[in-house]
Amino acid sequence: MSALTDTFTSIADAIRSKTGKSDTITPSQMPSEIEGIQSGGGGVTLGSAKCNAMTLSNSTWETTEFYVSPPPIHGFSIWTDGTNIYYSSDSIQRVLNKSTSTWSTKSWSGLTNFDGRYIWTDGDNIYYFIYSDQYVLPRKRMRM
Repeated sequence: MSALTDTFTSIADAIRSKTGKSDTITPSQMPSEIEGIQSGGGGVTLGSAKCNAMTLSNSTWETTEFYVSPPPIHGFSIWTDGTNIYYSSDSIQRVLNKSTSTWSTKSWSGLTNFDGRYIWTDGDNIYYFIYSDQYVLPRKRMRM
């Protein structure tokens, strides 16, 4: 093999290792294949994660698979308003699409930089309380 063939083979192998594909990749296909690779940033691996979730209708725990996208989602910053599930960690705010089990960026107005660990509800209002920062948001305003 020539050095150029070795180089293209190495590039194709690297693309396949990131995409999980096993097909032959021609040099003309490489740019679009590379553009299609999702970046994990900072060494975070994309993929799925399993967790136990309670089904409220019958109070049973079931293993559920979720797609994980960077930054990693930590359970202690996940909270709910009773309808939607959110991940809040300082400036990183996400909402879970339950039908696809994927997280997407959530934009808030007002308080935008907060942590889900400090959110709780009494069933009527959503509260955020940490040190001297105290906020109350009526539950009806949380609906999407």
